[in-house]
Amino acid sequence: MKQSDKDLILKITKLCLDSTCDTFHPFIDYAPHAKMLDVRVYVDGWSGRGKPIFLGAYYQQGDIKMLQLVHDELVKLINDHEFRYSPAQIAKTKAGKTANKIAELKQEIAELEK
Repeated sequence: MKQSDKDLILKITKLCLDSTCDTFHPFIDYAPHAKMLDVRVYVDGWSGRGKPIFLGAYYQQGDIKMLQLVHDELVKLINDHEFRYSPAQIAKTKAGKTANKIAELKQEIAELEK
């Protein structure tokens, strides 16, 4: 196995380790004898009924395009997760839900006043 393959597999593994939290669960399976890397990500946390996002690669030695694709997609998922669960985005989501609830209540009041 080329060093570039090893480096990218280690990078993907480190991303999985470093990004794990209550709401982001990556699972990684590596089978060097079959030249396969499988990453499953449960974006809102693992549950028995949850459906993961699958990122997998079958790669030939020295051809790291598929491994790079898995890496890039994993980085996108991590960045999206960090955005969705950032304090600013959570506050924005709560504000939006509050505004929607207020609009619903105003509509109910208007209907009751008829």
